Amino acid sequence: YFGCEQVDYDQDFDVEGNVSISGDNITLLTKSVDEALAYSYAFAQSVKLSVFERVVDGAIDRAKPIPEALAHHGEWDMDENIVKRQMGEIFVTKCSMTLQSDIIDTPEII
Repeated sequence: YFGCEQVDYDQDFDVEGNVSISGDNITLLTKSVDEALAYSYAFAQSVKLSVFERVVDGAIDRAKPIPEALAHHGEWDMDENIVKRQMGEIFVTKCSMTLQSDIIDTPEII
């Protein structure tokens, strides 16, 4: 549903001497479990955010004709039920993101 995003780096990265990224390998140069958990959590949050962005972009693309038609013509030539379905889809997307989103939460470490 969300597809696969291919990211190719033509260079290696070194983050503050503690993390290196080369191709599809990520190497943590730390012995701290807390630091490793922090990096892991950051990567997971990045993936979640990417998924949410794709869902929102899709909903916007599908609903875009309605405000564009209103802006250009002052009316729309669509069945009212289609418009209501698209509004419902946007509402469901918003609710889903609100209920499932813990992007800004602080992780709980036991």
